[in-house]
Amino acid sequence: MAEPVKTRRPYTSQRHAELRRQTRQAVISAARWLFAERGYNATTIEVLAREAGVAVQTVYAAFGNKRSVLWAVLETSVAGDDEQQTLSERVADELQDLEDPAQRLDRVLQFGRDVVGRSADVHRIIRGAAAADEGLQAALKEIEHRRHQDALVFVGLIVDREPSDPGLSRAADVFYALTSYEIYELLVTQRGWSTDQWQQWVLDSLSPVIAAHM
Repeated sequence: MAEPVKTRRPYTSQRHAELRRQTRQAVISAARWLFAERGYNATTIEVLAREAGVAVQTVYAAFGNKRSVLWAVLETSVAGDDEQQTLSERVADELQDLEDPAQRLDRVLQFGRDVVGRSADVHRIIRGAAAADEGLQAALKEIEHRRHQDALVFVGLIVDREPSDPGLSRAADVFYALTSYEIYELLVTQRGWSTDQWQQWVLDSLSPVIAAHM
């Protein structure tokens, strides 16, 4: 009689997955602090592993290299968690019960304020380190590409049109520019605006552009 095939117990797999998630989060949290305090270039994988309380090889196994750790720090700060859901999906969920475009715009900007506020410091770290790192320069281009694609989706959700509609291009460009990290830091970090003031300014500036597409 053949021996029964042994399968891995589901709870064991779930436990391992949770341990991996906790390890990633420990490294990401340590990296965010170290990159801000010491700088990206001065933070080695060895220092990062020690701060996170894991082995050096664990960091390499989970992320591959320091650049990927920084990318993970940004993605986590943008999302606010480690759930596998895109910004566009999150915004669509936020807007599903709203029919008024003005209310949708206000909700999108509340969401955007939270995103930029959580991740502006990480974006600053990437900009600073990119001058001497071609890989991070490429990452910055990818970040900006994603931001513009998100802007197209957000504007489409606000006015209930497909993001591929060429008529939305200018409105998306304006949204993309007004919500940039650089402008946020100029007004909030350097000029001392509150995040509420920043949001209201973007709303006042963007509303006429959105209204023209409804």
